[in-house]
Amino acid sequence: MLGKRVFVFLRDGKILNLSRGATVIDAAFQIHTEVGMRMCGVEINGEPAALSYELRNGDMVSVLTSPDARPETEWMRFATSRSTRAKLRTYFRDNQRKAL
Repeated sequence: MLGKRVFVFLRDGKILNLSRGATVIDAAFQIHTEVGMRMCGVEINGEPAALSYELRNGDMVSVLTSPDARPETEWMRFATSRSTRAKLRTYFRDNQRKAL
């Protein structure tokens, strides 16, 4: 099981248990859906990183949020977990309906 998982640390010392290949977007949505929806950037081990960054064991993840931030459709390319993709799909579908 350990070979199929990746364990990362959050700023507050909590540990996230994610599937191997998980990206920063998956981590943000695992913390909380609102954290994922309001994410505007991320720091890995104290350095800015791309949202497509594939997490490795022992990474220290700090998700930066903003009340004005919104998910972008490009995020779907980087989301690896089924639950993250489902949440993003629902968000984009709802916004598309509101626009009509």
